[in-house]
Amino acid sequence: MAARRRVATARDPLSPTDCRARAVRLLMIRSRSREELRRALELRGFDGATIRGTLDDLSRDGSLNETAALEAFLLGRVGRLSRDRLRRELRQRGFPAPAIDAALAGVSDDADRELLERLLAKRSAEVASLPPEKRKRKIFDFLRRRGFGAAQIFDAMGEENGRE
Repeated sequence: MAARRRVATARDPLSPTDCRARAVRLLMIRSRSREELRRALELRGFDGATIRGTLDDLSRDGSLNETAALEAFLLGRVGRLSRDRLRRELRQRGFPAPAIDAALAGVSDDADRELLERLLAKRSAEVASLPPEKRKRKIFDFLRRRGFGAAQIFDAMGEENGRE
């Protein structure tokens, strides 16, 4: 059984200074959405009013920038993960729906389909020496982990098999 990570708790849950210091440390690790940072501070035991005040201050001074956090998150993932997977992960991180929609507006159905086909070709080449059923399973699992739906994958794999 894996050990659970310990989370440092607030010494003074009502201290705006402690709350801000913890928030800044978390933001130094990586940019975060307002909601994700709120959850992290709440997990560490800070009071709700203190958290709200801290987040407002950080937003005002530019330390908490959701647009920059969203762009940083997408930077290494667009072109590797499906649009649906990106949307799901952004929602889990607490980004607002309008911001997610705006950020993913540039990822069209065609671009998603091209990504699927490119990943399918790459993975097919990597597992070409395996028996057909095992090869299909590995390709399917690989594409599912990238966020593509089963119907999309079966459709693309059917086309790929038709070319062989």
